[in-house]
Amino acid sequence: MTATIHALLIDVTGAITDLSLSTEPSSQLAQVREALGGDAEVIRNVHSSYGATTTAPVRDERSGHLPNLPAAYVLGTLLNEDLAELVQGPVLFIGTKNNGEFTDLPKHLADRIRVLTPAAFLV
Repeated sequence: MTATIHALLIDVTGAITDLSLSTEPSSQLAQVREALGGDAEVIRNVHSSYGATTTAPVRDERSGHLPNLPAAYVLGTLLNEDLAELVQGPVLFIGTKNNGEFTDLPKHLADRIRVLTPAAFLV
């Protein structure tokens, strides 16, 4: 069985998709591009008291994409920051190692992201 990395994707409607990404770098990059619809850019890192970092990549070219208010709300709550204008298109929440490599999204943060995703946005 191939090892995978768990991540969450929040689309502009607030729908959450669990993703299993490859641990092999080139396959993983292709999967991230496919999930986001293009090259990725990290907009924020969320640091937890457990020492884990969660990265929030979005599509590199965001102009012309719909705002992602559900993901902006989640990130804004985790970071105490207003990100409504910055967050557009699908957003990937994924764990990050100290060296910048992706790893599993910590379970406690995945659970918190699920709770924070506003039900009012769900279609």
